[in-house]
Amino acid sequence: MFTLQEGGHGAAPMGLVLAASGAAGLVGSLTAPRLARRLRPGRALVAVSWLMVPLAAGLAAASGPWAYGALFAAFCLIMPLATVVLQSRAIQATPQHLQARAGAVLATAAGGAAALAPALAGLLAAPAGAAVPTGACAVLLAALALWTTARAGRSLGPERAA
Repeated sequence: MFTLQEGGHGAAPMGLVLAASGAAGLVGSLTAPRLARRLRPGRALVAVSWLMVPLAAGLAAASGPWAYGALFAAFCLIMPLATVVLQSRAIQATPQHLQARAGAVLATAAGGAAALAPALAGLLAAPAGAAVPTGACAVLLAALALWTTARAGRSLGPERAA
């Protein structure tokens, strides 16, 4: 959004980027449970983790509303699969009498991250440009993908047959 605004794009392109992202997120949310049942949890997380790296790097290099729209939509399309896998595992690993508390902690952490992320992105973008936060995210996502690949299957419980 910072780059679109700095590039002189008006409200319409920004609205279209957000609409495309919202539509892709809805499609991803509707298909994620079915995909999660078909894929092994570790394989799904590794795939999503590695798919996010080029998307973030693409955002660092993108220059127009079409590119931003496509990249944000791709993020929103694939993220629900990781969310379903991780939340399913959290439910399986948490004793029933603690599930409400665990859910509250997860929701608070997600809400806090969602509230702090734009402020942090703004702090990084102000002195160095809008590509810095997305470039930093690409590096962090690559580290996460490496870690996820190394840990796949060990911490997610038994793998299901594909």
